[in-house]
Amino acid sequence: NGIWVAVSNEGLYLLSADGTSSRHWSVQNVPNMPNSFTAVLNPDPSTVLLGTFVQGLWQMKEGKFLPLTKEINMVFDIQPAKEENCFWISTIGKGFFYYNLSTGEYLNYKGDHSTTEESRILGNPYVYATLLVGDKLFVGTSDGLTVCFPEKNGVIQKPSEKLLTGNSVRYMALSDDGTFVWVATNNGLVKVDGQSLDIREFTTTDGLPVNSIASLCVDGCE
Repeated sequence: NGIWVAVSNEGLYLLSADGTSSRHWSVQNVPNMPNSFTAVLNPDPSTVLLGTFVQGLWQMKEGKFLPLTKEINMVFDIQPAKEENCFWISTIGKGFFYYNLSTGEYLNYKGDHSTTEESRILGNPYVYATLLVGDKLFVGTSDGLTVCFPEKNGVIQKPSEKLLTGNSVRYMALSDDGTFVWVATNNGLVKVDGQSLDIREFTTTDGLPVNSIASLCVDGCE
């Protein structure tokens, strides 16, 4: 057990759970790997998914670094999808992807208004986070929160719900009981009901030290 840490210009670290030891991979000891990673996810004991800005999507499996696709770059976050070996990938400027690790196939929701269908799903291509809650996929962008309704194999056909327009969403986390989503934005902290999508906003007037929230961790909050 441990904590995977993706580092810009320094490769990849695995820290022990107690913080007393670590392993390090970089171009100094693994010449063919990228040296800058922007996202990491450890979906099973033998696999680590790694995102980069310019060198695409990679996999570390049984100690070996393997390129998966160069088409998915500018990666900011990787989250598990409902289907086995499938993932939602956030990118900066290219929207978000549904990626099947088993087949290598993917769907890209660009959010650049290239088609009417795209604009119904995602209105902004700068995606910082995704979070799957039941049948809803929460997508945080630089201009608010988009709630999508993915079907089987990552297909999204229904129009999405747009919330928090004008806010840059930096991070999201599910409540301990799974009923609502905490959203970190540049204008405060937001609590979104996972079913009704009702929102409650918290700012410095409610006791926050600052309004610009970069990240958060849920620990029994109600």
